[in-house]
Amino acid sequence: MCWAAEELKEIDLGDRRLNKRAIALLDTLAAKPTMSIPAACSGWSETIAGYRFLANDEVTWEGLLAPHWACSRTRIACHKVVLMLQDTTELDFNGQSINGLGPLRCLPRIVIPWKLAGSGCPTWAGVGFLPVGTQQPAWQPWPR
Repeated sequence: MCWAAEELKEIDLGDRRLNKRAIALLDTLAAKPTMSIPAACSGWSETIAGYRFLANDEVTWEGLLAPHWACSRTRIACHKVVLMLQDTTELDFNGQSINGLGPLRCLPRIVIPWKLAGSGCPTWAGVGFLPVGTQQPAWQPWPR
């Protein structure tokens, strides 16, 4: 089972074809997270299918993210400490001696930028932060 299928195993958009398309689109976009939809997709038909999926009135951001939030809560529950970081949070470890932590490239400061919409939930994993998911933002990203 691919990562997207595991993450969205509880998705219910009211139609199994929409559920299947959500998993396929997440898998495609996750493979190329910095790319636009047309650049991430492997052709015009896949691109159009992605845009049609997102334009479908039955597809809501809550419906897409609900199974991810549930998986995130499960992963979060496995850790003793999880930080709930907001958009544009930066962690500055200057002056601290932590095993496995070093400068980013040749920068004089040790800063881990964590930029995302909503709340990211990393946990310390010995030598670095392990993102374990996101939680519901307090705002709706776009009106329908």
